[in-house]
Amino acid sequence: MSEPQQSQFIESESQSTQSDITQLQDDLYQSGYNALALLIASDELLIEQIVKHVQVHFIRKKSNWLKKNLPMVLSTISKLQSCKMMQDYIMTTIDLPIGSESTIHVLLVIADKLALIQLIDRIQKLLIKNEPSWLKKDLIGFLCKIFNDNKYKKIKYYIMDTICIDPEPLLFEFENFPTLEKDIILEFIKRDDLAIEEIDVWKYLVKWATEQNTDSPIITDINMVDSNFQEEFEFTLLKKNIEPFIPYIRFCEMTRDEFYYHVMPYEKILPENLYKNLIAYFMVNLEVQDVILRPRNGLISIDSSIIKGKHARIIIRWIEGINALTEKSFAEFTCIYRATDCKFEYQKFIKVLDSISSTSSSSKVLFIKVKNSDKIIGGYIGSHNFRDIFLPKERRNKDFILCLGSEKDSNFHICCNVRCPYTQRFNINGPWINFYSEGAHLKLYGQKGTCSVLNDRNFIAEEIEIFCINR
Repeated sequence: MSEPQQSQFIESESQSTQSDITQLQDDLYQSGYNALALLIASDELLIEQIVKHVQVHFIRKKSNWLKKNLPMVLSTISKLQSCKMMQDYIMTTIDLPIGSESTIHVLLVIADKLALIQLIDRIQKLLIKNEPSWLKKDLIGFLCKIFNDNKYKKIKYYIMDTICIDPEPLLFEFENFPTLEKDIILEFIKRDDLAIEEIDVWKYLVKWATEQNTDSPIITDINMVDSNFQEEFEFTLLKKNIEPFIPYIRFCEMTRDEFYYHVMPYEKILPENLYKNLIAYFMVNLEVQDVILRPRNGLISIDSSIIKGKHARIIIRWIEGINALTEKSFAEFTCIYRATDCKFEYQKFIKVLDSISSTSSSSKVLFIKVKNSDKIIGGYIGSHNFRDIFLPKERRNKDFILCLGSEKDSNFHICCNVRCPYTQRFNINGPWINFYSEGAHLKLYGQKGTCSVLNDRNFIAEEIEIFCINR
C-alpha cells in the first residue's frame, strides 16, 4: 500500500470510528436512564471528559426527563464526586415541579437527608412565591411536618402568617385540630396578629384541652370512681393541658357576658390571683395587674351593635366566594343606618338607601338582630344601585340572604335577588326591602318581617344596621 493510500485509509477509518462513537452516544442518550448509567460508570472510572459531556447533554437536551425523574436523579448524582455541574443546575436553575405535592415531598426528604441546604431554601422560596393549590389546601398538614426543623423557617412563618389572617377555618376548624401538638397551637396563641375574637380562642382551647383527656383510664371508666372525684380529676387534667396557654389569652378583651358564661364555669383551672383580678375587672372595672398583652390586631374593625369582626370576615369570604382568606384583604365597614337611632322610622330608612343609590359604587350589607334569638339575619347587596328594578341575569347571583349564629353550622348564605324601593315610589304597605330567590326570602316591614331561614318565619327586629363596604 502506497503512502498516500495508507494516509487515506487511516483518515477513512478515523472518520468511521468517530461516526461509530457518535452513533453509540446517540444510542445511549436515547434513554435518560442509559445516559445516567453512563454517567455513573464514567464517574467510577474517572473519565472526566465523558462525565462532562453527559452532564452537558442532560442540561441541554434532557431537561424534561430530568424534571420527571428529579428525585431519582438527585439521589443518584449527589453520591457522585464529579457531577457538580448537574448538582448546581438542579440547585439553582432547573424548573422544579412545585405543582406536584408528592414530588416536592420526596425532594425535601432527599435534600434533608443529604443536607442540601441550598435546595431546601430554593424550594421554600418557590413555594412561597407560587403558592401551589395543594399547599393552600393543607397548610396545617405541611406545617406539622416541618414545624420543629429550623431549616424550614421561611415556609414555616409564611404558613403561620397565612393562617393568622383567617385562623378559624384554617386552624381551629381543622379536622385534626384536637390532635395537634401543644407547641404548634401555643405558637399561634402567642401572636398579636391572630385574627380571632378572644372568647373564641378560649372556647377552642377548652375544646382542645378536653380532647386530650380522652385517653385517661379513669375518664373512660366512670364506674371506677364516684362522680365528685371524677369531676375533680377531669378539672385537674384540663388545668394541666390548658395551663401553658393562660398567660397568652387576652381575657380583658372579652365582654362581661362572655366571661360570665364561658370562663367563670372554669374557675378551677385558672390561677387564683388571675381569677380574682378578672372578677374585679369585669365587676367594677378595676385594672388587671401584670397584664401587658396587647389586643389582637388582625380582626376587621366594625362599629356595630349587632355583629363582631369575625362576622365581618365571614361576609368577606362569602363575597369573595372562598372558604378562607389567605391574603390580607382591606375591608372598611361604614355604618350608614342604625334603626334605634332613627326610632325605626321608614322614611329615614328609605332616604338613606335613596341617598346613596346614585352616588355610591360600594356594596352594602344589611344586618337584623332578631329579638329573643341568637340569630342574625340580613342580606348583601352588590355594587349595583339601590333601585326597585329587576337585575339583569348576569348580576343576579351577586346578592345573598345571610344568617349568622352562635354555632358554625348556623352561618350560611343563599344567593338571591333584591328589590329596594326609593322615596318617590315608596308604598307604606309594601316591604322596606325584599331579598328573594326560589325557596328563600327576607322581607322587612319596619320592625317586623318574615324570613324563610328562621324556624318561625315571622320575626321582630331588635336592631337593624346597614353598612357600606369599601374594599
